[in-house]
Formats: sequence, C-alpha cells, structure tokens
Amino acid sequence: MSRLCLLPLLWGALLAQTSGEIAGRVVDAQTGAPIAHARLRVTDWSAGGQTNEIAVVTGDDGAFDLTNLPPGGYQLNFDRTGYLHAAQGVQIQDAKPVSVTIAMTAQAVIEGTVVDENGRGVPLANIQAYRRTVAEGRRQAQLAGQTQADDIGHFRLFGLTAGAYCLSVTVQSEVRSSKMAHPPVFYPNAPSLASAQFMDLRPGQEQQVPIRLPEPVPAVEISGQIVPATESIGASLRPADSPVMPWNSYGMRWEPKTHSFKFTGVTPGVYVLDVNAQIDGQQKHATTTVAVAGHDITGLRLELTNPLTLSGTMRVEGEAAPHPVTSLMLHASSFQTAAQVQPDGSFTFENLPPGTYRLAVNFQGAEYLRSAWQGSRDVLHDGLTISADTPPPPVEVVLGAPGGTVQGAGASSDAAQSSAVLVALLRRDGDAMVLERQTYVVPSRPPRQFTLQGVPPGDYLLFAWPITAQVAYAEPEFIRQYESAGVPVNVSEGAKVTANIEHVLVLNEP
Repeated sequence: MSRLCLLPLLWGALLAQTSGEIAGRVVDAQTGAPIAHARLRVTDWSAGGQTNEIAVVTGDDGAFDLTNLPPGGYQLNFDRTGYLHAAQGVQIQDAKPVSVTIAMTAQAVIEGTVVDENGRGVPLANIQAYRRTVAEGRRQAQLAGQTQADDIGHFRLFGLTAGAYCLSVTVQSEVRSSKMAHPPVFYPNAPSLASAQFMDLRPGQEQQVPIRLPEPVPAVEISGQIVPATESIGASLRPADSPVMPWNSYGMRWEPKTHSFKFTGVTPGVYVLDVNAQIDGQQKHATTTVAVAGHDITGLRLELTNPLTLSGTMRVEGEAAPHPVTSLMLHASSFQTAAQVQPDGSFTFENLPPGTYRLAVNFQGAEYLRSAWQGSRDVLHDGLTISADTPPPPVEVVLGAPGGTVQGAGASSDAAQSSAVLVALLRRDGDAMVLERQTYVVPSRPPRQFTLQGVPPGDYLLFAWPITAQVAYAEPEFIRQYESAGVPVNVSEGAKVTANIEHVLVLNEP
C-alpha cells in the first residue's frame, strides 16, 4: 500500500486539527484487477482550488492511503500509462476514514502505416481520427485526435475512449509535387467523411489499420488578396464536407507587401476558405466557398469585415414588463454562444461567425418559448441566420406563461437501475423529433421521481435512456423504430400531468 507524505509547509499548521483519511484501491474497469503504480494527484477544494504538488503511486495491490487530511473537499486525479484519466471528488467531514474504489478504463489505440500507390511509406502524413457521436439528436463525427506519421509512414493514435472511429489522411504540402498530389482519403479508400468506414473500438483494444493513398491527381493553386491591408493573417482551407480543417494539409504562402495569399497542392473538390486578422485591435473575419476543378484559381478578393452583432428583445406575452431569464443560447454545428437578457428585456450576441443557428432559452420560472421572429423569418422553425453581407435583423422573442408541468416516476426495474438516466420530453417536427425538456434522474430509493416545468402546450412522447446512450432522436429513423416505446403526453397551458415511465430505452445500435 502506498501512503501520502504531506508537505509540511502547506499542511503543518493544520495537523493539530481533526484530520481525516482517504483509503482506496484503483482497479481496471473491465476486469476488476488492481492497477499498480497509478499516479495520484490531489486538489484541495478548501484551499481555493489550489493543486498541491503532492503525488503518490498505488502499490502492487492497487491500494493507496491518504492520511492527515484536514476537513474539506478533495479532488483525486489518477493517471496510468495505458489508461484514460480518472477523477473522483471526496468530502472529509470528520476523522472517520473515507473508502473509495476508482475504476480506470484502458485506452483504445489505432496504429498503422500510410503508404503511397507504390507501397512506399509516406513520411509526415497527417492522420485525423473522428469519433461518431450524437449532438442535438443528430449523428455526427467529431475530431477525437490527430497525429503525424514518422519518417517511414508509421503512426499511432492513443488515449482514445471506446466508440466508433474513422480516419482521414492528408499529405503535407512539403511532400506534394507542384502539379500532382494525393487527394485526401478516408479509411479505407473513401473520398469523403459521408462514405467513410467506421471501426468499433473496445476499451484496451489496439486496432491495426493499413492505409494506402489513392493515385495522385492534378493539383492546383488558389490565390488572391485580402482587403483592407494587414501585415499578417490566419487562414485555413478545408473541404466543405469536413467538420474540421485537415491539419497542415495545404501549403499557404502570405505576401505582406501585396497582401496576397496562395495555397498550393489543392486537389479537386469544394473547399471553405476562412481568414482571420486583427486590425487596430479588432478581430476581423472573411470566408468564401471555392470550387476546385482542373485549373488554378486566381484573383480571389476577400474583404475582412467587423465581427457580427445580433440584437433583440424578449417579453412575456400579454405583459408589458419583460420577465427575467438566465440567458439565451445560439447553437450552430461548430459554434455556440450565450447572451444575458437585461432587465429591460434586451439582449446582444457579439462576435458571431456567419451561419444558421438554433435559439434556446434558459428559464428561471414556468415560462416557455412561444415564438421567435427575425423579420419575417420563423426562428423556431427555420433557424436564425447570420450573413456576412448585411447586418442581421433584430430578433423578437416572446414567452408564454404559465407552461405545463410533467411529473412522474422513471423506470426502476430495468438493467440500468444502478445508473443515472435522462428523462426526455420529445415533440414531433416533421419527420424528426425535437428535445423540448430534459432532466437527469440519479439512482436512489425507488421510484425515481422527475419533474419537467415550463412545457409548452402540445403533444409529446416521454422517454428515459441511460445518460451515456447516443440517441439520434432528430433523425426520422428514430421515430420509426422507437415511437412505440415513448409514453404519450398531452400538455395544456398551466396543467400538471403525471406520466410514469416503465422501461429505460434500449437502443438498436447501427
């Protein structure tokens, strides 16, 4: 067993007080076997979040023992080669020892070699790993890691959680010829993320992946100027259907004297060109879409614009005075931001990139979002648009009151009984579902009670699923498969509805 040796300068003055003890073991989450030589760091919450420079390693039996701890809150952080980071909070109130068991999950690894069309290793190839996940009810791929191949084309991506992954590979401009280049490829040989093959990784699995680049194709240059004049810029070029820019994929040269840029080694496809610069202390931005065929693209002119600002007002229907709301949120596929609502009901979103956003409201009371309009555009149905060409029209948000209340008991006899579940109230929106309200229910004495307030009048389906589940409720196939598993709920304004959930949803994974 390993014991913690306290730093006298930090703790010496406190040892005369009642001290506590934290004793525990670190085990493998899958096998339950003890994990020896795991490193433990301690954060003392009672010291303002200061991380004390104290470390201890577990013994051969995975055990550790922290003694002479003053009363207060502590964060225990565990690291071990080959495992994902683990943490747990512990509260010490008296001298009674606290016992904990920490389960660490073995990391997943993807490694392999990138070769060209002739079977030769490709040095310095860029590899990105995308993990399949669900955000706002829709399946998407999020960047989970990236690395660079070594001098013989070998790569290793580690520290991955279990899940479904795909890989993309791009070749740095330094190894491209001026006229021919390897196009980006998604494992095993797909031209885009939409047609890529995902691989399922289990905890501790090391997946071997051989990647062969497609034949080189003619490559072109993209060049143009940035206005107004600026000494330096930040620019990125990415495929339009890619969630992020391939890391260091295209060689960009910037000429400050002529304020011109040039990307080389670009293969055919549709790309998004983003430019950022700071002028007179203010961040400016420009973006454009470029379709690349078989010839160079020259003479592009990107005009840097000021950050976009969206203003608006909020009121409660039928009331002259605005109602206090914690905040408004704007959600886009790769960006989100918040704005505080002022006492007079006004709000302002600043530094917005162009795009289409979904509006969400964090409520303090039983109100609900009745309508939101941007000029003649129905924001709740069509989303909110921000364009770089014209200042965005203001938004008028109207709340209804009082909303309904849905309460009841969650499932307490399923296999997921020992885990927290999410209770979700979904409503139809065409062929998809929209999440109207949600709450978390933690394991406790049955039944698991829940309450959802501020529910707009309408018809809903009530579900419960494990908080770790990836539920694509915004996709039409969800309704086709799982509609019968939902509990129908009708809510009228100000009404209280009781609805009990008998079963936690079990998904048929794709």
